[in-house]
Amino acid sequence: MNKKVETKRKNIVSSVLAVLVFGCLLLFGSVSASAASKVTVYNKVDYARVYDFDYYTAHYSYVKEHYGNDPAGALRYFVKKGMKNRHRASESFDVNSYINANKSLRRLYKNNYKKYYLHYIKKGYKKAAYRNRATGYTTMKNYVTKYAGVDYSRVYDFNYYVAHNADVKKKVGVDDVAALEDFAERGMELGLQANASFNVKTYMEANPSLKSQFGSSYVRYYEYYATTGQGSLTVTEDLIVPIEETEPTKTTPATSQKLPYTSRKYANQTINGQKTLKSYLQNALVPCGRTLYIWGGGWDDSDASIIGYQAKWENFFNSHASAGYDYTNYRYSYGNGLDCSGFAAWTAYNTFYTKSGGAWLVYQSTTVASTYKAKGWATLAKNGSDQNFKPGDVVSMDGHVWISLGECSDGSVLLIHSSPKGVQISGTAGRAATLAAYYMKKYFPEWPYAARTVSSSYLNYVGKATWRLSGTGHIMSDPDGIQKMSAENVMKAILGS
Repeated sequence: MNKKVETKRKNIVSSVLAVLVFGCLLLFGSVSASAASKVTVYNKVDYARVYDFDYYTAHYSYVKEHYGNDPAGALRYFVKKGMKNRHRASESFDVNSYINANKSLRRLYKNNYKKYYLHYIKKGYKKAAYRNRATGYTTMKNYVTKYAGVDYSRVYDFNYYVAHNADVKKKVGVDDVAALEDFAERGMELGLQANASFNVKTYMEANPSLKSQFGSSYVRYYEYYATTGQGSLTVTEDLIVPIEETEPTKTTPATSQKLPYTSRKYANQTINGQKTLKSYLQNALVPCGRTLYIWGGGWDDSDASIIGYQAKWENFFNSHASAGYDYTNYRYSYGNGLDCSGFAAWTAYNTFYTKSGGAWLVYQSTTVASTYKAKGWATLAKNGSDQNFKPGDVVSMDGHVWISLGECSDGSVLLIHSSPKGVQISGTAGRAATLAAYYMKKYFPEWPYAARTVSSSYLNYVGKATWRLSGTGHIMSDPDGIQKMSAENVMKAILGS
């Protein structure tokens, strides 16, 4: 073999060895990263489209510290905890963007964040529209603004509302329907600002001509501007009162703290298991005027499936009922009161059953009426198809549910519901509003608040359940003829006057 051939052979061998050595170094130097990039399957689900080990550990110090050398552990942490906290684990997928951009998915999944990831893994990535929404949307789009037939877009912005009200954000998460419910049922009453341009207190001062109509009711001002867009949003200097010149607010103790329950002119106990429309409405009045509104009350405890009015509701009412009661300070204070769905469920339970701890009858407020229809208990009407509100009708709005006490002679509707600040009789403007004020004052003197007149938006509903009182599958009867009575006669039949 001549020297040229030998030299060429040695060069080839050297090159091969160098490549092999370099490859080995490269291989062994990146084993963990290479292996990590391949660990994307957990419990037979491949998370590769929403998860990347390198990205995840680089952006979450806790994950890097605890699972930097444990690819399987990092993936397990992401699936079990990371997704619940909306962690972003991939450059190409941000669950927050996916939620913000997809209204239809929010209606399906609400705050079940894991389902958004799984939707993209299984279906979303296949469609360009979904892929384009996987990143880049930092604020929520197409959030709901209509509640009970009123469009609040002039006074309400989901992104602003949750950003400036931490308690709301904690409670509703990304559920824009629940956020609007909070604003309509609680936020307006408290005067909370829900977008950057409208402040109800400023609006009141800037439009003194409206005060003769609306007084100090924040709700009326919100609804007026939301529906008309009229009025000035700017306060003139001569209307501005310096903060240091205002007098401190004085809190008046609740009347209920001074009045014993013997002053109550309505029965304290429920009528259980009779399964008549009259007993159903009588039961609805038992917690009226002495039970405060608790967000979530009746959901995560046994209150909605318990017989009778509870002493703990009474104790909480006596301790907290006042003109300044703010239920947002007692969210999920289970056992102390009822929300609208919990109240509806408790009323039905006490009508159908005689012992506590039985069937679970609590449903989302918006779906209560349709659920009763599905069970065969009631017929169902949608908004516009039937504007007659019979006694006992269960009416589901977007985010609220109430029970009809019947129509008055002028067409106004008397109703009972649990709405901030608690279980109360209310009425739409007209004869019903007058009756509500009369009955709350005469029969429920513990109640320290003015009777609430609700807007006509209450008559715009997603479902109205009218109880089936005979035939196969009916769950209650009406031997007293309550369903055919006017509101005035219903209340006489129940209260005796």
